[in-house]
Amino acid sequence: MVENGVLYTPKSSSEILGGVTRELILQLADEQGIPCQQVDIEYSRLLAADEVWISSSTRAIVPVLSVDGHTIGDGSKGRIWQQMFERFIQLQHQMMHG
Repeated sequence: MVENGVLYTPKSSSEILGGVTRELILQLADEQGIPCQQVDIEYSRLLAADEVWISSSTRAIVPVLSVDGHTIGDGSKGRIWQQMFERFIQLQHQMMHG
């Protein structure tokens, strides 16, 4: 999730799959100067976030626009998501085409 320009991700635990895509996102955020913190995220904080994303190796970075009927942020794809998604796709293209 993004809150006030900071990317928050749950701490690695048995409840979260700490995958390659997640690690790449953290690395790209660092390169882009986006501060990151690994913290426990409460449900109420998630609902109040500016942006929420889901990452996976098959779907890359997907914006979440609502959770349980609650609109996230202003209900549109967030600015930081857009920045990270563009960089992710750029990197993916470089890897595929040398």
